[in-house]
Amino acid sequence: MSFTDVLFAFAGILGLFTALAVGVLSLTWLERKTLARIQQRAGPSVVGPHGLLQPVADAIKLMTGADAFLAAAGGIYGAEGAAYLGISGSEAQLQATTELIDSI
Repeated sequence: MSFTDVLFAFAGILGLFTALAVGVLSLTWLERKTLARIQQRAGPSVVGPHGLLQPVADAIKLMTGADAFLAAAGGIYGAEGAAYLGISGSEAQLQATTELIDSI
């Protein structure tokens, strides 16, 4: 097995993982938008531009157990520049969340 074969295999695995991640994020966003429309509520559209930051908050909550929510997002005419994430939970959950965010 040559170096190029290994490189192509790695690129294929990375491409597959990226496609799956984008697919899951897109389907989660679509599900939330659909359920919000059915239930006649605002839904995740209030979390960042078009609700795109909700999966990030969900991932942090899933990995650390702390409740993550978008505190504020800034930008002019839809050019979102910054997002402030609020986190609530026990001391251990906050420490785990801080370590997770620092590792990114």
